Amino acid sequence: MSSPIIARLGIGSPLPDRSNQFKDRFVVQQHPWPLGDFKLLQPASVILLECSETHLVDAADWCRRYRSILNEPYQPIVWILPRHTPEWVQMALDAGADVCLASPVPLELLASQLHALLRSRPVWDRLRSRADDAARINAQLQQAYRQMDQDLELTRRIQRTFGPRITAKLGNCQFALCHRPRSRVGGDFFEQIRLDEQHVALCLGDALGRSGAAGSLLGIFVKTTLQTKEIVGRSYRLIPPDEILRRVNRELLSLGMLEPPLVTMLYAQLNIHDGRIDFARAGQPAPLLIPKDGSLAYWTHGGMFLGMGENRYPTKTAQLRAGDKLLLVSDGIHQSEDQPDSGGRLMEVAEQCRHLPIQAFVDQVAHGLLQSNQLVDDVTLVGVEFAPQSAASSNSASTPAGQATDAR
Repeated sequence: MSSPIIARLGIGSPLPDRSNQFKDRFVVQQHPWPLGDFKLLQPASVILLECSETHLVDAADWCRRYRSILNEPYQPIVWILPRHTPEWVQMALDAGADVCLASPVPLELLASQLHALLRSRPVWDRLRSRADDAARINAQLQQAYRQMDQDLELTRRIQRTFGPRITAKLGNCQFALCHRPRSRVGGDFFEQIRLDEQHVALCLGDALGRSGAAGSLLGIFVKTTLQTKEIVGRSYRLIPPDEILRRVNRELLSLGMLEPPLVTMLYAQLNIHDGRIDFARAGQPAPLLIPKDGSLAYWTHGGMFLGMGENRYPTKTAQLRAGDKLLLVSDGIHQSEDQPDSGGRLMEVAEQCRHLPIQAFVDQVAHGLLQSNQLVDDVTLVGVEFAPQSAASSNSASTPAGQATDAR
């Protein structure tokens, strides 16, 4: 193993020859002043700087310039001062010296000090290597993040083509939608499907525990699995809500994942002429009925999440009367940070603005719930208002408003 190189630089006074003093310990390289080429010092492990009292400022200026050029590499500077004073020590340390000693320095003390500095070199080398590794990993992570960000933006653009849309008026029903994703890509999904001249399907759900792109794709997958009717010859059958949910559940289970994706979903068939509605729920928040007159009420019939094995999702039937509103909400409404269970708050806000037209009603409910709360999940609200041309048509319904019954 070769001996460490000590570069000696004298400023303002001739240097005594220390070569014999450090024999078999260090290789001493003498450098004259002024030193024009800093590269001559790069092979040295330690720089030994000695100067006269009248050249302290010159030595400090040289030390600063060398430190600025040296930048990162570990190369300690030992400054031997003419004598030890607090002012000179402070000046030397501020200029870039690592150790300050006062002349004359005992040989053994100087040698021990040089060895102590050299012992730190392996530690610095390891730290430098780890810092380089960290910088390389950081660059790779930044590249991966940029790629993920581009993929997320592509997913957002694709999702917009499949995003929630709604027709404002169909038959005697008026519809409204408010969708507020937590991030650029949301997990909530909604679909309004015209089934025939009399019926419209409403599908609202959420992919639980899935981050942006995965949740969005899962929502698109669920919507593509919806088969709302069966056509045989010249006739067709509207598939009831409970069967719809069972079929979607089987499709999710058929993905064969170790941890099957959990999905909440509400599927409803609405007769847009007489206000009859058949619906089934799988973990989705209960619809809220806002009657024209009377108390607000939740329709609490429902079943377990989709993706949790074979389950039953009973279909329930209810009747909307003239002036009634129905509010469907995603689970983000009940997951605000300040109000983790805001079902009562939803009913309170809905009561305050029940007189508004359906789109203004939905917007005001969303504003009232979210104005002081940070979103922790996507939020989607769908409003339905039954507004027949003639109030007489609403009296033909045999089921009282807001009362949910088992479908026969």
